[in-house]
Amino acid sequence: MKKNAIIKISVLFIIGMALGAMLMGLYVRHELGRMHHTSNGAGFSNFTLSRVEPKDSEREALRALTEEYGQKLEELHITIQEERKEILDELLKEGEAILDGKSEEEFRKHIIKMRKGPPRMPHHRKRGGKPPQNN
Repeated sequence: MKKNAIIKISVLFIIGMALGAMLMGLYVRHELGRMHHTSNGAGFSNFTLSRVEPKDSEREALRALTEEYGQKLEELHITIQEERKEILDELLKEGEAILDGKSEEEFRKHIIKMRKGPPRMPHHRKRGGKPPQNN
C-alpha cells in the first residue's frame, strides 16, 4: 500500500517536471522571438510605445520618431555584424599562417563558429556541455 503511494507520487513528480521543462522551453523561445522582433523599425516602435504609453496627441509623432531610430539601430546592427565577420576573417588568415596541422583545423572551426555569432548560452548549450570558465 505504501509502496503504491510512493510510486504514484513519483510518477506525478516526473510528469510535472517534464511538463514544466516543456513549458519553460516554449516560454524561452517566445521571449527570444519577441526580443528579436523588437530590434527592427516597426517592432522597436511598437515595443517602445507599449512601454511609454504616450497621450493620443503625442502617439503619432513618437511612432514616426521611434520607427526612424529603430531602422537606424537595425542598420547599425547589420553593419556591426559585417565588421565583426571581416575582423574574424583577418584573424583566420593570420592565424592560419602561424598554425599547422590539427591546431590549424581546430582554429579554423572555432573562427567559423564565431563568424556565425556569439555563443548562445546557457539554453542553447549542447547536452552535457559545460559553461565556459572565466580565468
